Amino acid sequence: MIELVVYASLYETASELVKSDRILIVGGRVRVNGDGTRSIIADRIVPVETALADWTHEVLLRLELNDGDPASALNALAEWLREAGEPPAAPEPDYDPENDVDGAAPAEEIAAPTPVPLLVEVCRSERTWLLRSRSRRVYLTLEALRRLRDLPGAAGTSLRCSVPSPPPRRRSFRQFSAAGS
Repeated sequence: MIELVVYASLYETASELVKSDRILIVGGRVRVNGDGTRSIIADRIVPVETALADWTHEVLLRLELNDGDPASALNALAEWLREAGEPPAAPEPDYDPENDVDGAAPAEEIAAPTPVPLLVEVCRSERTWLLRSRSRRVYLTLEALRRLRDLPGAAGTSLRCSVPSPPPRRRSFRQFSAAGS
C-alpha cells in the first residue's frame, strides 16, 4: 500500500470529489521516506470522466479474430460504435435538496466527453490490419470503455493521452537583508 498525502489547499478544492466508490485520477510526485517507504504527494485530483474527456486523444482497440466467430465480434463492435458515436446523456447530479445546508447545489463539474478517434487493430491468421476512420469518432466514457473491453475478441485497449503539467509548486522563500551595506 502507498500512502497518499493531500495538503489542505488541494483538499479544499477537491473535497466534493472525494466520495466512497468514486474513481479519481490523482497526480503528484513520489516521496521516499527515511524508512524506505514511498508516498505520493498529490498536486491534482480529477474525476476519471474529466481525465477521459480532456486528456484522451485516441483509443486503440486490439481485436483477435482467430478464435470464435469473427462475424459476431465485428457485429458487436458495430453496435458499440453506434452507441459510442452518440453523445452520452448528461449524468444526473448527486444532489439531495433535503440535506442541503446552504441552499446551493454542489459546484462539482464533470467534463462532457469529447469525441476521439478510434483505431482498431485486427489480428487474424497471423496477419494484422490497422483500421482508422478519418470521420468516425467515439464519445469516451467509463461505461463505454467497460463495454469496449468486454467485446468478443477484444485483446486489449490503449488510450493515447496528454496529461497536463502539474500546477507550479509554491515555494516559500525567506528574504534576507544584507546588514551593514
